[in-house]
Amino acid sequence: MSSTYKADSGAQVTKATTLEYDDAGNTTKRVYDGDEQALTWTWDGQVDKVTGFGENGSGAWKGLANKCLDLAGGLTTAGTALQLYTCNGTKAQKLRIDAPAGASDRSTGALKIMGKCAVPSGGATANGTAVVIADCTGADAQKWTTTSTGALKHVSSGKCLNVPSANSADGTDLQLYTCDGSAGQSWVPDTVTRYIYGGDGTRLMALSATERTLYLGEATISLNANKTPAFTERYYSQPGAPTVMRHAIGSGAAELSAQVSDQNGTAYVNVKLGSGNNVKFSKTDPFGVERSESTSWRSHRSYVGGDDDAAGGLVHLGAREYDPTTGRFLSADPVLDLADPVQMNGYVYCENNPVTFADPSGLASEGGNGGGYGGPSASAESWAKKTLNTSIADVIMSVGWAALKDFVGWNDLVGCFSRGDLWACGSMVVGAIPWTKLGKIPGVLKAAAKIASAVSALMKAKEKARKIIEMAKKARELARKAKEAKKRAAERAAQLKKKAKEAATRQAKRAAQKTGNTVQKTQKAAAKKAEAPRPQTKQSKAKSSSGNGGQGKVDPECNSFASGTMVLMADGTTKPIEDVKNGDKVRATDPKTGETAVETVTAEIKGEGVKHLVKVTISTGDDKDAKMATVTATDGHPFWVPELGEWIDATDLKSGQWLRTSAGTYVQITAIERWTATSATVHNLTVSDLHTYYVLAGAAPVLVHNCTTSNPQDGSGLSDDELLAAAQGERDRFAREVGAMPTNKRPAVVTAGYNTETRQFAAAANAWNGACAEACVVSALGGDPSKIVFTSAVRPRKAPTLLKQVKICTSCEIRYGRDAFPEAGTEFKTDTLRLFD
Repeated sequence: MSSTYKADSGAQVTKATTLEYDDAGNTTKRVYDGDEQALTWTWDGQVDKVTGFGENGSGAWKGLANKCLDLAGGLTTAGTALQLYTCNGTKAQKLRIDAPAGASDRSTGALKIMGKCAVPSGGATANGTAVVIADCTGADAQKWTTTSTGALKHVSSGKCLNVPSANSADGTDLQLYTCDGSAGQSWVPDTVTRYIYGGDGTRLMALSATERTLYLGEATISLNANKTPAFTERYYSQPGAPTVMRHAIGSGAAELSAQVSDQNGTAYVNVKLGSGNNVKFSKTDPFGVERSESTSWRSHRSYVGGDDDAAGGLVHLGAREYDPTTGRFLSADPVLDLADPVQMNGYVYCENNPVTFADPSGLASEGGNGGGYGGPSASAESWAKKTLNTSIADVIMSVGWAALKDFVGWNDLVGCFSRGDLWACGSMVVGAIPWTKLGKIPGVLKAAAKIASAVSALMKAKEKARKIIEMAKKARELARKAKEAKKRAAERAAQLKKKAKEAATRQAKRAAQKTGNTVQKTQKAAAKKAEAPRPQTKQSKAKSSSGNGGQGKVDPECNSFASGTMVLMADGTTKPIEDVKNGDKVRATDPKTGETAVETVTAEIKGEGVKHLVKVTISTGDDKDAKMATVTATDGHPFWVPELGEWIDATDLKSGQWLRTSAGTYVQITAIERWTATSATVHNLTVSDLHTYYVLAGAAPVLVHNCTTSNPQDGSGLSDDELLAAAQGERDRFAREVGAMPTNKRPAVVTAGYNTETRQFAAAANAWNGACAEACVVSALGGDPSKIVFTSAVRPRKAPTLLKQVKICTSCEIRYGRDAFPEAGTEFKTDTLRLFD
């Protein structure tokens, strides 16, 4: 396969990609535009060896005296020198040769470190010229190549990166010098890393030419090629508080810092616990690709707390290796859920939703509050697991064993504290001190007190951790049951819908048999239509049981036009909006494609009361013969503004903007006037399919929008329970339909309902301008909210949040009443209103 990218120079290039797998589904070879990386695997699916930096990896380059190429001070300021320094595993020692896109020779390119490029200072090429960093430009002066002797040769000058006078002292600045094959010009990239695992699959060691790293749970110890400390770090998890990291470079003093992590466990802020409280940051995109990072960021834990395998451009997440650039694992998922279509893809990370979910174990997605059922966050669950795996022995070893080991046996001390009698433990320790060492008592008592305090805190933390794990289990079980129940409900709704359709077909056939010939049938149908009330949104003038003066007023968020506003009909004539009837044909346009079609009015909407109105004045002629015309709408009614390529609320329109006419031409807005009418009657239409129509400003028809709904369907003959089930099925079908729309068009909520009088049911999405989906259901089903029964609302998204329930908002509960939402399990934004029932 191949992908197209834009190079630093601005040119577009095509990168070829090759991926190879073994029979178990493990990636054995990755080639991205010539950057090759090979992987071998253990029998149980753990990566054994990684060879090559690949497309995004970087690593240490070992030189004279087993020391490393280093960026002085870890500073990325232009002009900072490259130097020789003891290997310490920091980002200031991670380099790679980055060949130009499409180049066949991958050993020649920019020598990159921390986003900068190595270059001779001032563009000079004489022997002794310092080598520094600068912004990467892609120029030939920034190109280096590796030679057969292991030298790093500057392409333009033909000279090599050299340690002056073979001086191996830390901090020796590097220079250009005539290539001579000496040890001071030999640089070996650390491109091969091997890993060793314990019997339970936990990583124990990482071995490379420059580092030997030992993983001990919360602690990591690394030695360099000279067998001296490269770095050590340890993490201390705290209930209800940030994780504390203790980190030391080489044999230097350790530094304590607090780390702030996001909801999925990725640390992004590091605050020094000491003088100055220096703050460092690390920012990644949702999949873990580094966006920016403080140059002195020290932690070797990476995305969602995984181990940073920088040399391969990977992150070690428990059971598997993860590539943030592709958002995919390199081996197949060892846990397969055939009931989850997204999880069935064995390489996908977190159901392609890394904001809601996390997978620090490499086995299964965590987080998302148990699929919306009150579970703990991924970071909380991860903390709980680590806490439960922490033993009293770990605490004793880290807190006070050094002060007590000369007087008390290890097993005795662990056993005493494990029994929980902390005072008895203190007495035992003091009693074990011989009289010749009574001076040690204060230090011993202090160590015993620290152990007692730490063990007590651990016991409390473990109790909290057990509760978190139990909550997570219950949340997952609730989510599983809800998923199964929803599947059964959807199947039942589909069956009921099929039965309803079959019943309607049979009824139509019986009616056709009774009504005689075609002429008679047409006459009878016309007469029946004239006599029977239409199931539409137009308000009844008769009294009703819904209150509101018998008007059954529509939701106030429905946006409309003033009486007398002219609507462009399909045949080119115009009609006042209040006279447009259900079933009339109007002209409609899809502004994105330019498609114009005849559509059917499926509902009429009438609203009365306080209205926020906007008068839009437009010019309908040229400069010499300009004529002004107006159209008045409620403040939230959307108009299509071609220059912005989007629908804009009437109140947000601006003088100078252009609107589209039915002829495909444009008219310009000259003025906007806004006011509030304490009593006004306004009208709107629901139009099929395209959901647009034209209203006239003078003689110019301008394009406007209405709600997105499904076509009302006949549920005659169905009971209330069957109608609700049919509405649920229509809601889910409609949610999937609009969920496939582009993100910038996709609504946020879909719901459905049925009319208790007409027995019709329909689904609707929230209006793009913020009107609730429930209001659009009312519009689609007749306009009288007192006759509408609603389903619960769902998300029209892609998996895994598709059909996830959305809580009914407070305004809808107030407007329609909780009894209008009888579906079992419907959730509401608040229970406060129940206090007033």
